[in-house]
Amino acid sequence: MGQNNEHHLWLEENKGLLFDQFMKHTDALGWVTNSDGKLLFLNKSGFRFFEKERQMGEGFMGEFPSPVYRQAFLQPDQELLRDGKAVTHLRKVGKYAFMVTQFPAGNRKDTSQAIEFVGGIAIDITEKYFAEQAAERLEKELRAEKSRRATERELLEMEIQENIRSQIGQELHDNVNQLLCSAKIHLDVLGTRGVGNVRLKNKTNDFITEAVEEIRRLSKGMVLRQLKEDSLLESITMLVEDMLPVKGVEVELYHHNLREDGISEDVKLTLYRILQEQLRNIVRHSRARNIVIRLDSDREHIEMIVEDDGIGFDPVIQAKGIGLVSIKNRVSQHNGQYTLISAPGKGCLICVSLPLVIAPPLNRDASAA
Repeated sequence: MGQNNEHHLWLEENKGLLFDQFMKHTDALGWVTNSDGKLLFLNKSGFRFFEKERQMGEGFMGEFPSPVYRQAFLQPDQELLRDGKAVTHLRKVGKYAFMVTQFPAGNRKDTSQAIEFVGGIAIDITEKYFAEQAAERLEKELRAEKSRRATERELLEMEIQENIRSQIGQELHDNVNQLLCSAKIHLDVLGTRGVGNVRLKNKTNDFITEAVEEIRRLSKGMVLRQLKEDSLLESITMLVEDMLPVKGVEVELYHHNLREDGISEDVKLTLYRILQEQLRNIVRHSRARNIVIRLDSDREHIEMIVEDDGIGFDPVIQAKGIGLVSIKNRVSQHNGQYTLISAPGKGCLICVSLPLVIAPPLNRDASAA
């Protein structure tokens, strides 16, 4: 107990020395002001800091220290003057950040006595402060980026779903509808020829069966199976043969320089669907007796022309028909070219030119394996 009293007595007697040594060797800025904020004492670190600022042309401004620092550091906090309790605040001054603590530098005998001196310590937390600010900005940016990507994913999913619905609707219109219409036409022919025509019955049954299979393929997202198993020319030839018993229409198919080894399945399917749609249009609306189909290709494009000698129409009036719009949309999806020539009483001609999308070469080693 006696030793503790001696230590306490020594501390009391050497407060000035301890204060002087602390202020001399600490890295923190230290000062003492009166209650009006007039600087009475500034430690060595404070002098170094403000001298550096002065040499950089950012301090002093005719006073020591400059007004901006006086406001941040030396102006006594009103809460401290009122309650006589130490207060701590974060102060950002220019490119620096400090944790500033102000405290009464003298004891008051009672609360009615005004505080005469105020001490202050400022710890430089610039690096930590701006690192935290950068981390907060980065976190905010990451949250914004995450939100943006989530929104993009939602929009992409909506677009994909919409495209799928559109494709299914188009496939139903272009193929299933065509097959069912052909089946109906054959049934109409059967009605006029009697019930004994086995060939027409079988063909009608084939159309209905194919329509059912096409719906199944759509549900699985598959392309037309025969275009994988057969060539484009073979598939179109079968499509033409299906037209032969319909209302006496004559169909001629010509092909020149048609090389299918460089044509993708997507392009083949598009041409097949376009021909299906146009043949359906001709059978339903044109009253044509003759249809001519021409296929040609070079190194960059494949071209298909479908011409009939039907009643024709005004392209301006009929341009928004769902069949023609479907054809035009299919062509535009491949950045192709589409030409329509028709007039009342003069038949109709459509010309479709699609750029060749080179199919990936077959890996012979893999196929052999």
